[in-house]
Amino acid sequence: MPVVCYFTDGKPGHENQTLGLLHALSARMDIQVCKLQPLSLMQALKVLLGGRYPQADALPEPWLVLGAGHATHLSVLAASRATGARSVVLMKPSLPMSWFDLCIVPEHDQVAARTNVLTTRGVLNRITPAAGREPGNGLILIGGPSRHYDWDNDAVIRQITNICSAPEQRWTVAGSRRTPADLSVRLDQLDHINWVAAEHTDAGWLPVQMGRAETIWISEDSVSMIYEALTAGARCGLIEVDRKQHNRITRGVDSLIEDNMLVSYSQWQQGQALHQPAQQLHESARCAEWIVQQWR
Repeated sequence: MPVVCYFTDGKPGHENQTLGLLHALSARMDIQVCKLQPLSLMQALKVLLGGRYPQADALPEPWLVLGAGHATHLSVLAASRATGARSVVLMKPSLPMSWFDLCIVPEHDQVAARTNVLTTRGVLNRITPAAGREPGNGLILIGGPSRHYDWDNDAVIRQITNICSAPEQRWTVAGSRRTPADLSVRLDQLDHINWVAAEHTDAGWLPVQMGRAETIWISEDSVSMIYEALTAGARCGLIEVDRKQHNRITRGVDSLIEDNMLVSYSQWQQGQALHQPAQQLHESARCAEWIVQQWR
């Protein structure tokens, strides 16, 4: 059975990307998964200079070595060189891309075309397209202050209140680790919604809710959740948050609106109805299929 080893830096977003690809791979072939901690700089350099991988005796021979996050890249390269496994990084690496067998990079990073680069719409995630949805089930996902967006509690509350005014919908509103505490208190006091704070959820909660929801609204700062909602295949709307600047992140969001993938709050207020995404996203599956076809 092929062995896939992955390095983790402990960041939930990077772990989510890696698990998305692993789940998609396991749906296509039987694999054994091994989780590793990144090597120190000196350990990785020693391996690259001809030493043995420190855990080589305790590990089965890997087929792939994966990593997401800059802290994992040198470890991925060292383990790959020491074991002969294919190396895969799930973002634009801090090292030369030519050093890796495959780089899976979001298109908003605007990397040049290469034979060892797969560009994706957004980062990979664990969500799969949902088959059965519950009519009238609505989900609102909100983030909080970030380095790319300003945050206005009053503006977010106004949008949520208007969205939830439709009597035929049942609304669950969920926060994230970035959601301000005072906003959490205000949302908990709103009638006709089910408020769920981030500390009351686990890793499996969101995929289940996205699979049930007929409609999903996401605050614009929560970029990863936007792509997760689109992958789920629900009708998607965008709660607007003021931007600090126009950059690769905001350009990616704008392209989703232009490509009829989701509807902004302003468009919705002007009468544009939410709709299924014009294109079904499932980037983890597409990347897994490429790997299987090329290297199985």
